[in-house]
Amino acid sequence: VLEPEQELRAGQDRFDRLEGMRGAPARRVLEPEFGPGYGKLAVLRGQAQSSARPAWRLWSDSMRLVLLGAPGSGKGTQAARLKEHLQVPHISTGDLLRAEVAAGSPLGLAAKEVMARGELVSDAILLGMLEDRLSRPDTAGGFILDGYPRNLAQADALDGLLTRLKQSFDYAVQLDVPMELLVERIAGRAKAEGRADDSPESVRTRLKVYDDQTAPVIEYYRQHGQLTVVDGVGDLDDVFTRILEAIQPGH
Repeated sequence: VLEPEQELRAGQDRFDRLEGMRGAPARRVLEPEFGPGYGKLAVLRGQAQSSARPAWRLWSDSMRLVLLGAPGSGKGTQAARLKEHLQVPHISTGDLLRAEVAAGSPLGLAAKEVMARGELVSDAILLGMLEDRLSRPDTAGGFILDGYPRNLAQADALDGLLTRLKQSFDYAVQLDVPMELLVERIAGRAKAEGRADDSPESVRTRLKVYDDQTAPVIEYYRQHGQLTVVDGVGDLDDVFTRILEAIQPGH
């Protein structure tokens, strides 16, 4: 058992290391490690809050993000890393839809019927699935939303949903990658896999549709002061670091 002075010293060392965990809810890291003695580390919290340096979101209870990025932008990879780093669920609407259909839930059955007719699942059904998912206990500390919203109506609906759930919203993070690099990534991957469906021409068409659909969403979050644009070109670690820097408070 550590003496109080040793515990405080250990806490200071741990805190110093946590300063690199931008956006991480450090309370959930410190409490399991130091147990009841965590109260003795309150002074460290005061130091973090009163420091003249930019404070990382070490003491936040939540981090709620929307990830925006074209196919090939690396959004899925970065979402997985953020999930691990922030210790919040990564909610992909595509995965959520498949899970609801497989589970045979009322919304899943409704979606299955719509898809069987070759139609797109309505915004109302997707919003219902999201409301159920965001009401679960594991989202109390936040979430990373991927694949939603895709249009202005969905962005407005999400805002209303979070208001009803009394949940705040932090950032919409847009991974910015030039179109020609996206074409190179997607077409190159298709070629390596022996597929002819993703030719450079077809990829450009898909990306143009994506841009046209999401441009109003990006502008929506920009006007609300919630958009942060991150350069998605380069090493995965570098891109991840840029995201962490972009979601720190006051950025």
